[in-house]
Amino acid sequence: MKQFIANAAGYQITAELNRASQDVAIFLTGGDVPHYGVTTVLTATQAPESYRFASRPGHHHEEYVLTERLGKLIQPALQGNCTIIGGVHVNNISREQMKAAYTMVNQLGAEIKQWLLENPVDKPVEMFAQGSHQA
Repeated sequence: MKQFIANAAGYQITAELNRASQDVAIFLTGGDVPHYGVTTVLTATQAPESYRFASRPGHHHEEYVLTERLGKLIQPALQGNCTIIGGVHVNNISREQMKAAYTMVNQLGAEIKQWLLENPVDKPVEMFAQGSHQA
């Protein structure tokens, strides 16, 4: 696991990157109540798509704006699949703190992209059973 941290406007966002072969999973959490409210998936050639869990009756988590932004920032450095799970909640968040979330994600994205470019993984050799494509 590789950890990246950004601080601004009185709170912190952390990105924890886990790797399985050429695939990466990133946990993007922070604020007063870190959680897992959104999942975003993408590849180097597939645009980010997100699933948002319900946060309370009639509402869904909004962190997809952060996870999709992070995905787009690191997309050029991806070698395989990428899953970003995120949840950042700042109690009684101010406009300044909302803007800071974008600044922190931009910082984290630049750092993660650079790390991925500097630490590529060889493509694994995959072998499949004979006839496994048949029903």
